Amino acid sequence: MPRDRPHSKDKQLELIHGNYACISYIDAQIGRLLDESDRLGLSKNTILVLWGGHGYKLGEHNSCAKK
Repeated sequence: MPRDRPHSKDKQLELIHGNYACISYIDAQIGRLLDESDRLGLSKNTILVLWGGHGYKLGEHNSCAKK
């Protein structure tokens, strides 16, 4: 996304919607991972580490990007 101009409200909502879709997808994949770990009997002796970034600014200060 260009950083040098304001984004419309519609574009900001579209970007927020995409971010929520991504979070929902990742959440489902983590659920599958946890279910499989349980099914294989690994959950009692396994530590799963999830690592993520802080995400994007989604409209704050009229910006939609990481800086």
